Amino acid sequence: MVIDRALIIRRLENDISMEYAEGCAASCEEHNLPYEFIDAVENIPCELAFKSVGAFARDGYTNTQGNCCCHSSHIKCWKRIVELNKPCLILEHDAVVRGDVRNISIPDMAVVTFGHRVANKDDYTPIGPIENLQEIPRSVGVHACGLSPITAKWLLDDATTKGIKIGIDRYLMMQRKSGLPLYVANPEQVVCWARVSTSNMQRTAHFKTRARRDVTNYPDSFSSNWLKGMK
Repeated sequence: MVIDRALIIRRLENDISMEYAEGCAASCEEHNLPYEFIDAVENIPCELAFKSVGAFARDGYTNTQGNCCCHSSHIKCWKRIVELNKPCLILEHDAVVRGDVRNISIPDMAVVTFGHRVANKDDYTPIGPIENLQEIPRSVGVHACGLSPITAKWLLDDATTKGIKIGIDRYLMMQRKSGLPLYVANPEQVVCWARVSTSNMQRTAHFKTRARRDVTNYPDSFSSNWLKGMK
């Protein structure tokens, strides 16, 4: 099944966050992608964040409050995908859709990333529509994550019955502790870009450094066409 809609995680903490969520929504409209907002879990301690979505942390789990709230926000999206029983693209509010994401089927029991971090949102334009899904060993960030309802249910059950053992980036992308295979849309159709409200990236220069570092440290996360779309 192809992507049915985007679920945009909307942070309500300040006007800047709201502005970026609206920008993400506008990019969905530009590319004929239906969407709905999922209000983020934010500004509450880890235990309460996980409890709010029916999950819990396993013994030994440590992470920042922001990361716990982010993880909980994604769990809200997993629940919504199960309710809809349709594949969805989860977009964090710093994501921008740059092309068509609805022309490829999303596999069950796998995670699909649709794009990577860039210093500026216009740094990348896909060279064409998605040709295929390319399996990769890892990626950075869950800002553009495609899941089928079967996958979402498995992830939800894992979080609510076995508990959360590691941060969501490492769980799904960087270390793939979930054990699920990871694919990237080839070519990628979404970017994540610098903004002043990004946690731990308040200075644009810092975000740009991290974006450049991704190119050096995570080249195996890119599709064969990613660099062709970079300016």
